[in-house]
Amino acid sequence: LRIRDISLSFLKRNPAAIHRLLPWLSRDIKVLLGEQHVEFVIQLILSLIDRIDLESPEFADHLRPFFHEKTDHFLHEFISFAKSPLDMVAYDGKVSYGFSSRVRQGEQDTRDAGER
Repeated sequence: LRIRDISLSFLKRNPAAIHRLLPWLSRDIKVLLGEQHVEFVIQLILSLIDRIDLESPEFADHLRPFFHEKTDHFLHEFISFAKSPLDMVAYDGKVSYGFSSRVRQGEQDTRDAGER
């Protein structure tokens, strides 16, 4: 599986690479922050993405006032998607979030307990 270049110089030269990230950003920011902050935070990220390396502590520092303790996790997921050669639908089908199996197991445990 090939990995996409997300270097600052590449993103500066390739606006299509940035455009590809917008649906993911919109969805995940909406989940974390709610509707009212989505556009502002997307615009902030777009203003930073061609000036500051995505994987730098400085990039994270700009987002921390919005995502607080979820900043590092948000950036990990964002960078993972940005590097992926897949579109959002295919990526979602392949990505494994560590909590999903535990959540499903917890739901099953709850159902089992109710059946007793």
